[in-house]
Amino acid sequence: MEKMKILHIITRLDRGGSAQNTILTVRGLGRMPGAGCQIPDAGSRMADTGYRIPDARYQIPDAGGRIGKYEMTLVTGSVEDVDVTGINLVIIPELSRGLNPIKDILCLIKLYNLIKTEKPDIVHTHSSKAGFLGRVATKLASSAIWHLASGHRHPAIIYTPHGHIFYGYFNLVITQIFILLERFTAKFTDKIICLTDGEMKDLLKFGISKDRGKFLTIHSGIDLERFKGVKIAREKKRRELGISENSVVIISHTRLVPIKGHKYIIEAAERVAGCQMPGTGCQMADIRFIFVGGGGLKSKLEIEVEKLGLKGKILFLGERDDIPELLTASDIFVTAPLNEGMGRAIVEAMACGLPVVATSVCGIPDVVKDGVTGILVSSGDIDGLANAMLTLIKDPSLREKMGEEGRKRAELFGVEGMV
Repeated sequence: MEKMKILHIITRLDRGGSAQNTILTVRGLGRMPGAGCQIPDAGSRMADTGYRIPDARYQIPDAGGRIGKYEMTLVTGSVEDVDVTGINLVIIPELSRGLNPIKDILCLIKLYNLIKTEKPDIVHTHSSKAGFLGRVATKLASSAIWHLASGHRHPAIIYTPHGHIFYGYFNLVITQIFILLERFTAKFTDKIICLTDGEMKDLLKFGISKDRGKFLTIHSGIDLERFKGVKIAREKKRRELGISENSVVIISHTRLVPIKGHKYIIEAAERVAGCQMPGTGCQMADIRFIFVGGGGLKSKLEIEVEKLGLKGKILFLGERDDIPELLTASDIFVTAPLNEGMGRAIVEAMACGLPVVATSVCGIPDVVKDGVTGILVSSGDIDGLANAMLTLIKDPSLREKMGEEGRKRAELFGVEGMV
C-alpha cells in the first residue's frame, strides 16, 4: 500500500502558537487511518474532482487512484524546548527567522534537493519565512520532478501564514516588500489556510490573491483536555506565587516582544492601580498582574514597571509548563497585541473559564465575542484597556458569566476540528 507523503516546513519549533499548531497537525494526521482514503485521478492540477482530506484541509490533484496512509515529515531549522517525540524530523540549520542571504540560499537549495528526492504529494509551509522559501523550493523542484519522473504529478502547495505581518511589525517600505513577495508566491500556491475569517479578510484586502477560492479558514486547534478539570487547587497555586486568595489576578500569556503590546497593558495597569488609592472612591480588592512568557523585552518592561511604581503588582514568570494551573488561579485574561492571527492563548484562557480583555485586531474578534465572552478595545487604547479591566474587577458575577460563555465557545477550537 503506497503512502501519501505530506511534508511540513516551518522555521522553528518552539512554544509559539504556529509551532504548536504544526506539531498537533502532524501528530493528528499521522494518527488518522489511511484505509479508504482514495485519491482519484483529477485530470488537472487541483481540479474540483480532486480528493479532499476530511473537512477540505487539503485538496489533492491527480494521484493515480492510490489508497494509503499518510507519511508525515516535519522540516524545521531548530527545536527549542518542545516535545517532538514520534515525529519524523528533518533539521535544516540554515532555516532561520532573520534575513541572511547566504543561509537563505543554502536553505533554498537544501529544500529543493529534499523535495526533489522525496517527491511529496503535499508540501505544507508555515509562517512567512518558511512559507516563502518552502513554496519557491517546491515550485522549482516540482518542475524537475515533472520532467524527470515520468507520470509523477506536481506536489500540492499549501501555505498557512499563522497570522500576517502587514501591520504592527515593520515600516511601510519593508512591509510593502513582504506584501509583494506574498503576492508572487500566492500565484503558485494551491491553498492558503487562514486561522480566522478576520485574517482572510486582511489577506484579501492587501491583495495577496484575487482568487477567493485559494483561501480556506481552519482555526488553530487547541488540546482542550489539558485545560479541563485542572487538579491543582487554585489556593495552592496562589500560595506558590505569593498571592492572596482575596486578590483579583489578571494574567497575560504571550511572548515578551513589541508586537504583543505589553507596554499598553502596563500603562493600563497603572491606571487600574490608581483606582485603589485612598480618596478616589474606587477602592477594590488587591489586584495582581501576571506576565507569562519569554522574550527580549523582559528587562525593559521590568524597568518600566518599577518606574511606574508597580513593582510587586506585576509578576514576570517567564516560560512555564503549568499554564492550565496558572489560568485556573487567575480571574481575568488580558492581551493587547497590535496584530494577531487568532490567539491560541485566548482560547486556552476561555477553556479555563476566564473572561478576556483584548484588542480588536485581525482574527481576535472571531475568537472573543465582545460583551459575551469578554471585552474588546481598539489597538493601543490604554484607557479602553483600563476601563475594561475595571469593569470586570468590580463585577464578579459578570466575570463568572463571561467565563462560562467563554468555556462553551472554546469548544469550537479543539484540535480534532483542525485536523
